[in-house]
Amino acid sequence: MAPVALRLNEAQFADTPAAAVMTGLQLVQSDLGREHVAAWLFSGFGVIAVALAIGSVFGLVIYAMQLNRRPYALMLALGATSGSYADSN
Repeated sequence: MAPVALRLNEAQFADTPAAAVMTGLQLVQSDLGREHVAAWLFSGFGVIAVALAIGSVFGLVIYAMQLNRRPYALMLALGATSGSYADSN
């Protein structure tokens, strides 16, 4: 369809430059280019945010385990069993 319109345009207006003829799909794709880039960019930021959140939760769990390690070792050194330590918490 576009080549036919372009030829008709050139035949009727031979002394003027040809107009840019695009299909509807080409027009929509060229118009949504910035939105696609922005969507990819914000999706990337979202993935980074989720990765940071997972890392933060992991770090918090490791920190909580480190806090409980010393009292657990002390109770084991004094003769407690692991079952009695679990009951004491």
